[in-house]
Amino acid sequence: AFPIFFVDKKPKTCEYYTKDWRAAVLKEPYLDADLWREQLKGENKQLRMGVDIAAEILQKLSLKAFRGGWRVVLVWLPETMSPDMANKVLKVLEEPEPRTVFLLAGHAQDRILPTILSRTQLVKVAAPDPGEVAAALQARFPELDGPSARAIAARSEGDLLEAYAMAEGHEDELFF
Repeated sequence: AFPIFFVDKKPKTCEYYTKDWRAAVLKEPYLDADLWREQLKGENKQLRMGVDIAAEILQKLSLKAFRGGWRVVLVWLPETMSPDMANKVLKVLEEPEPRTVFLLAGHAQDRILPTILSRTQLVKVAAPDPGEVAAALQARFPELDGPSARAIAARSEGDLLEAYAMAEGHEDELFF
């Protein structure tokens, strides 16, 4: 599940946006909310997950697992859940069926509703260190020399997307 824009006359479910989602993730595996918004041509609209997405999750969980017997629900940016959505998925999140796993991947723990957060096990993933960022930069931009890659890595403070943008020259103001 992922956040979307609520636009009149468009479905308010992830199913409708799956092709866009896959295209965005394939284009940029380190996708963030801004790139997702750009993919959807949403400008300054707010990304949200509403009760229709909760119903979609519950409906898919009612289906039998196709292969391997496990069902995995990935909720990207759970901080965008509306209170109504959170309430609708709360029971299944609290007591999932056997062999059902929920993965909530977000970056603003303080914006996740406490009722949801209290039913999760928090795993913090550290930002990559400057050496890893520099290596990723040189893998993506072979023409980038080592000192430049290290300088960009240091300025990005572990934010790989920001480092990529700096290397592409889209964020010139970050160098000043």
